[in-house]
Amino acid sequence: MSDIIAGIFAAGKGERLKKDFPDTPKPLIKVGEKTLIEYALDNLLKLSPKEFGILLNPESGPEIIKYLKEKKYSFKYVMFDSKTSFESFYTLSNFLKEKDKTVILSTVDTILNHKDLKELIETHIKNKSYMTLGITEEINDEKPLLVEIDENNKTIKSIGKSGDCATNGIYVLSYRAVNDIKPQKFKALREFLSSIDFEKLKVTYHIIKESLDIDDISDIELAFKKIDKF
Repeated sequence: MSDIIAGIFAAGKGERLKKDFPDTPKPLIKVGEKTLIEYALDNLLKLSPKEFGILLNPESGPEIIKYLKEKKYSFKYVMFDSKTSFESFYTLSNFLKEKDKTVILSTVDTILNHKDLKELIETHIKNKSYMTLGITEEINDEKPLLVEIDENNKTIKSIGKSGDCATNGIYVLSYRAVNDIKPQKFKALREFLSSIDFEKLKVTYHIIKESLDIDDISDIELAFKKIDKF
């Protein structure tokens, strides 16, 4: 898809996994045959994006770059010590921004089937959406970002207030949406998403049927049991 630019957030410190993997950056933790970042990379690269970028932090970034280059991955990257989730979102989306291109962003710890990823993009393009979010009905996160949906119009009514679904770590942004992300305006990504005027802007969703969200050792143990599905 020549109109797509893809990116991965891989700048987090992975604090909850440091106890069990003290010498391994979170993106390089293996689940089955591949590392977390390889699952995200391989999935997004199947979309044939025009460009691909990764947000890394200065501490673990060089090790991750070395590993991926040895694996023959082609990508560009931005090294930045983000202080907040919103700062990461702003940095990567604007690093990848290109006029009239759609940007798809994924957290490094989200594993999902490519079919869902492709349908998410198709939903965004078909509806000419301002933004499209991957959401899940399986809410296992400690602090889920709840999403209220309008099933008739297939749009999102609110984020962060109520709902039976939660965000899933996958975001598709129109060029206009990327331009609307201003630096230092919000402390957290959930604040930015909650601030969107859902009555004026078309924000659509795709329900991810099954995915893995890797935050701690129990998630990795569960992932080993399910990874063959992905």
